[in-house]
Amino acid sequence: MTPNPISELSPWQRTRLLLVGYVLYVLGGPGMLFPGGTPMGALGLVFWALAASRPGPKKKRIEWLLGGAALLAQTAWMGIVFWFSLLWLFVGFGCWSVWGGWWMKRLGARYPLALATPLAWIGFESLLAWTPPPIGLSWLRLGHYMAEFPGLAGSGRVWGVMGLGFALAALAGLIADMLRLRGLRVGAFAWCAGLGPSVLGLLLGFIVEAPETVPGPTVMLVQPNVAQARKQQSESRSDLFWESLQATSDSLQELSKEKAPAPHLVVWSESMFPSLLADPALEDVIKDLEIDPWNPLGQVPPERLDTVVWSLGTTEADILRHFFGGQSEGRELEGLLPEGASFFCGAEMLKAHEGRLRRMNTAMCWRGGERTGFGVKQHLAPGGETMVGLEEFRWVRDIIYAVANYIPDFLAGEQTAVLPLKGSNGESWPFSVSVCFDNSFTDVYASALRAQDVDFHLVVSNEAWYLDSQEFDQMVAFSRMHALCTGRAFLRCANSGVSGAWDAAGRELDRLRVGGLDRQIEGALTVTLPVPSAVDAKNRTPFVWLQPWLLPLGALLPLIFGLRRKRVLRNDLEEA
Repeated sequence: MTPNPISELSPWQRTRLLLVGYVLYVLGGPGMLFPGGTPMGALGLVFWALAASRPGPKKKRIEWLLGGAALLAQTAWMGIVFWFSLLWLFVGFGCWSVWGGWWMKRLGARYPLALATPLAWIGFESLLAWTPPPIGLSWLRLGHYMAEFPGLAGSGRVWGVMGLGFALAALAGLIADMLRLRGLRVGAFAWCAGLGPSVLGLLLGFIVEAPETVPGPTVMLVQPNVAQARKQQSESRSDLFWESLQATSDSLQELSKEKAPAPHLVVWSESMFPSLLADPALEDVIKDLEIDPWNPLGQVPPERLDTVVWSLGTTEADILRHFFGGQSEGRELEGLLPEGASFFCGAEMLKAHEGRLRRMNTAMCWRGGERTGFGVKQHLAPGGETMVGLEEFRWVRDIIYAVANYIPDFLAGEQTAVLPLKGSNGESWPFSVSVCFDNSFTDVYASALRAQDVDFHLVVSNEAWYLDSQEFDQMVAFSRMHALCTGRAFLRCANSGVSGAWDAAGRELDRLRVGGLDRQIEGALTVTLPVPSAVDAKNRTPFVWLQPWLLPLGALLPLIFGLRRKRVLRNDLEEA
């Protein structure tokens, strides 16, 4: 008698299969068993497919429980900051897992698992990443497991992380077909569905090559390793500035002794500028703005507001004299930076917006003591920079203030800024600007290239919140895939790690290490970036143009195939 591969599973059978599957999937991710992750984690989807494709009692409850626990394990570092976020993630992730399981059951009854598995998994994974926080979360996806593996990963220049994940899930589904069809021959359709995406991926990676590059600017990344609790204390800002300034000075002197090239750009990490910055137009309108009590200027008397804003400008100028030289407090300061070099640093900025005084998380660039431009964080971290309206409730503000010492009510940026980096010999290297959580979103980097020329990407980040956790490795995986998919080098400058550089093919150029460690360390890294040659400067990878459509496509694929009435499974595999 032929076994029926879509017969019911008992709760215990389903639990065993899902438990093995999710453990393999989680352990294969970046930061778990291996810093860069391994595509072998996709083997977990073999067991997930075998369980989720079959009906049975308590199916949804088991999928909710184990799926929520598994996806929570990937992001457990959030609990280091605020334990309540773990409960929210567990409940939310569990619901997303049920959604994927529902599609797997429906599609698995109509198609070989080689097709049903990538449709269901990538469908719920794409919808999760496409849905804005706090309901969704753009974070680790199956395609990120390919960050350290060449060959197939090169196809990311065409179909991005979604396509890479689809290829891995299809292979997992093919293995699941072999297991569930014990004693039966796997049909040609299943072989094509399982192997086809990987073959196509290898072909795309071979055809669409990484851009040709030439040596570009030399950049120094300064990592201070400041504990988050100390950074949040306003009285520590001055001390932190002098410590970072001294670390920068020491690193520049060391380069000089080694007769190494001086940097064109010195970078400090997120919000390391020791003072609030003010938009140039703010002084003229500050008295007409509505100011929330939790704003940094919320307790300033109205008659003093313009004076306070003016003082922010003078403070900024005084700070910059340490980098570029000039008169300060009656004495002449010699600039720390080499002639013609620029300084880039994360900073909080005040700006008038729709009649209110708003705070923005920015990254600013200066050259010769003058601003050359800034970028604003586009994707605000839930609970860290936005409470999605909950900040209107006093009890919410009290809880958040007790944890973070501020109220998260930031204004998000609307587009990726691209700034010019000038060289001493007239060169110019445009680079995109991003901040922290932006690092997990592909639209930030692809949209910049669609709008104008970009030679490299730069993100400043503050991950001291998360101590020595897998969050660091997950951020690196995102960075590598952004570099590979967009065909541009990528720089990360973090507060406590990981700071490093990756080339246009996603290969690591260098990362800051001290005593063999790459996190919770203090130091500086200097690297010369490869940038597109004159031939490839105007070229874009296909991914850059396809990016806006990939997540919607991934989310809709199970719906498209699920609405088809025709079944392609053999009759002897149908339910009685």
